[in-house]
Parts: sequence; structure tokens; C-alpha cells
Amino acid sequence: MWPRLIRFRGNTRLILFGLLIIVLCNEYLIYIYNSYSWPALPKKGEGQNIRVLFVADPQIQGYRNEPMWPVGAVTRGDSDNYLQRNFRLVMSHFQPDLIIFLGDLFDEGSIADDSEYRTYFHRFAALFKSDKPQIYLPGDNDIGGETELVTASKVDRYVRFFGSLRGLTKFGHVDFLRASVNYQDDHTTLVRDELSHFIQQRNSSHVLIALNHLNLVPRRYLSAFLRQNGVSFVFSGDSHQSRMWRIYPSGAEETLFSLWKRDDWSSFPVSRDATIEISVPSCSYRMGTNDIGYGAAIIGQNELWYAVFWLPRRYLILACYPVFVFLLFFAANVLR
Repeated sequence: MWPRLIRFRGNTRLILFGLLIIVLCNEYLIYIYNSYSWPALPKKGEGQNIRVLFVADPQIQGYRNEPMWPVGAVTRGDSDNYLQRNFRLVMSHFQPDLIIFLGDLFDEGSIADDSEYRTYFHRFAALFKSDKPQIYLPGDNDIGGETELVTASKVDRYVRFFGSLRGLTKFGHVDFLRASVNYQDDHTTLVRDELSHFIQQRNSSHVLIALNHLNLVPRRYLSAFLRQNGVSFVFSGDSHQSRMWRIYPSGAEETLFSLWKRDDWSSFPVSRDATIEISVPSCSYRMGTNDIGYGAAIIGQNELWYAVFWLPRRYLILACYPVFVFLLFFAANVLR
């Protein structure tokens, strides 16, 4: 009896130790290990450059479309932990001067009541806590625009928490134009007139970069307008994928990369002949894509460097749990 009890206790300790190692690797070490694959910062012109971190479609999960408690609490918590851990690692690695959120900040912002919206805002602020300056853009999940209508009350609520939809933000030698064009903006001159007002406030010697949640390439009436007004780059989100286009003043476009998967920095000249639009991938594993990451740009007077800090595939990590547990119990049974 005593030998059996000793073997049982030994196997129990082995199983518990194995489970601890599995959790430690899957929940902590894999993120640190993955961060070593991110490209080092280029050295050229460090003192004159501005480092900008682009956060696209974090879509922190809400309460209405998630499963009921306790499953919903687990899924929301796991998504939040994934966002926060990777954000902290990226911040430590890149040390940006400015953080830009490219919309779809919340998953259920457009349909939330005021109490839910306030809760989402406090969660969002805690997950992406930083003392660096931040720029926010709205997405359709924040104020409507795709499946829900954009209403004055939704826009007013967003503005109370995150600031105005459109405007010009000057930062160093770069002027950022917050376009905030959504699905329901019509093709009249109304949007262009408003953006023209802000463009007139720019410093002509500065690099002009437009920001939008939706990709602007399909909206040729606007992309050509931005090109004609000296916009060198457009950064957008929404597609959840890393893509890149060149837009000419005529409105014609050229696809540079239908799916950007590079692991190093690429440089692009600040051009007045064509605009380059960069679609930043989602940083959330809940968006149904395997390629998840944060966009990073280093902006000089005459050149822009861009890279994506790719993140671990969370669903693959979760799928490994039952496999590892099975192998652990199998090994413990063999050692009996």
C-alpha cells in the first residue's frame, strides 16, 4: 500500500509541476520569446525622427455578444490579457514618441448603453495605459457606420471620451490629419470641405499624414483629393490585415503588397508625387486572422521606415493546451 501511495503522490507532483510549466510557457514566456523576433530599430537619423506606434482594431470585447458568465468573463479576460501583455512588450521594445489608435477601439461601442460604454472606456484606458501622447480615431464599432447608423448621440458620446472626430494634430515635423471618414459619409463636397479647412492649417514644410479607420483606396474621390493636397502617407485599419497601396493624383492606385508579411524595416521616401496607404493589421486575436500585430513607423524629414511587430497566434496556443495535458497525463501513467 505504501509504495503505491508514494508513486501516486509522486505522479501527482509531476502532473502539477508539468501543468505549472505549461501555463508559464503559454501565458508568459511565449510572449517574451516572440518579442525577440521583432526587428531592432534602424540607426539612421535617430535624433530627428519621430517614432509612432499604430494600434488598429483592438476591439475590446463587450458584454452583449460574448457568452454568459462565467464563460464570457474568461473570454473577455483572456482577450484583455493578450492585448495588455503585447502592448507593454511593444512599448518597451519600440519606445514610441506617439501612439495612434486607428479605430474600432471597442467591439460593442456602437450598441452599448452609457454605463457599458463608460466601463469599456475604463478597461481600454487600463489596458493601453501610457504617459505618451495619444491620438484616437473612431471606427464603425465605436460610432456606427457599417451595420448600425451613425447618430449624433453616438458621435457626441465618443467625443466626450476621446475627443473630436476630425482635425489636424501637429507633432514635431509631422502634421497628422484625422480624416475619420466612415461608411455613411456621402461623396459630396461636405467631407472634403471640412478636411480642406484643416489642411489649410498645416505647415507646408511638415510631412502630412492622413489617418482613417477605413481603407481609403476604395474611396477614390477622397484618396485622390488627399494626394492632390500633399498627403504623403495614409495609415488605416479596418481590414485586419497588413496591406499597402500607392495612390496617384489621378486617383489611380497600385497595389504594392496585398499581404505584407515582412519581418524587418522597409523605407519609403516622403513623396509629393504619390501617396502610400498602409493598412495596419489588428492587434487582437479575436478578429479572425492569423496575422496579428502592431504597426510601427519612424518618420524622418525625407523618409519613413515601417515595420510590423508580429504577435503570437493565440488560438494556436490555446489549442496546444489539451495536447500538452494529454501528453503529460500519458507520461505520468507510463511512469506508474
